[in-house]
Amino acid sequence: EKGSGSARECGGAPEPPKDAVARLPADAGPVAPKGGGLVVSMLFGSEGASYVAAGVANVLAFTLPSTKLVVHLSSSSPAKSDAWAGEARVFVNPERGATRGDRVGK
Repeated sequence: EKGSGSARECGGAPEPPKDAVARLPADAGPVAPKGGGLVVSMLFGSEGASYVAAGVANVLAFTLPSTKLVVHLSSSSPAKSDAWAGEARVFVNPERGATRGDRVGK
């Protein structure tokens, strides 16, 4: 329909069929496990420490207090793993893998 502002008219993807959306039954109970919550995983390559710190601070600021954050740092990242030692919501993966563009064995 012309002038409806639909996704198709605006050049976006077509709307999914109504029966394509999964719905939980009313008696399904809580969506997240008790005491659980959302976990966000972030990967940083060779970005500077201040960029990594700003990214982590941004996620913490815009998520619920129950949200946990796992930070994965590249072997070429200058960020320090202990930078969030006092932050209970942030966990840093102790393994640092090479990311695209890293020189292996440097």
